[in-house]
Amino acid sequence: MKNISEDDYQAWHQKYMQASLGLKNRQLEIENVCEEMEQDLMLMGVTGIEDRLQEGVSDTIACLRAANIKVWVLTGDKVDTAVNIGYACALLTTNMNLMYLTADEQGKMLKDTPKGELESVKALTVNKVKKRLTVLLKTIQKEIKEQKEEASIKSNTTNTTNTTNTTNTTNTTNTTNNNTLRSDGRALIVDTYVLSLIESGGLEDLFLQIARTW
Repeated sequence: MKNISEDDYQAWHQKYMQASLGLKNRQLEIENVCEEMEQDLMLMGVTGIEDRLQEGVSDTIACLRAANIKVWVLTGDKVDTAVNIGYACALLTTNMNLMYLTADEQGKMLKDTPKGELESVKALTVNKVKKRLTVLLKTIQKEIKEQKEEASIKSNTTNTTNTTNTTNTTNTTNTTNNNTLRSDGRALIVDTYVLSLIESGGLEDLFLQIARTW
């Protein structure tokens, strides 16, 4: 709760209307204006709600992933909450390599201020997002190359060891290759701020290129 005067409200409301009519970074501008109002609030109460997953959700997602089907989940939660939900519904696993395209410290696109705090999300730019996308793409491509080389080495070792049984060797090799390439897996985590800059900055092709390398 917060008590404000009529004059203060009208001044804030004018800022809000201007932000809501903006043509560029509208959502970000609205959030910035709302943040101005959401200061020095008085806590009136706390409510806890347990929001359980529907039955069969985690099993269904696990089956989709086992079939090598790409799964995207859109949520209005904060990044940390969204990640926890991802674990709960088996979309994410502890062995996965989580790659962040977010405005928080995990995204690695903002610097620390002299006070030791992270830069404001206002400091996020299209160039910073493009740089992060490029780094992620190169990292993924390098990982895939290393995994294929490792699989090839294991395959050659298997062929050398089991020369007496061609059928068994072939089956073992195929299993090794599949398990090696999917042993860890990757997950891409994107927040609203970055997604809006990807769209406004014309970075869709680079973003989709990363998504398709999974």
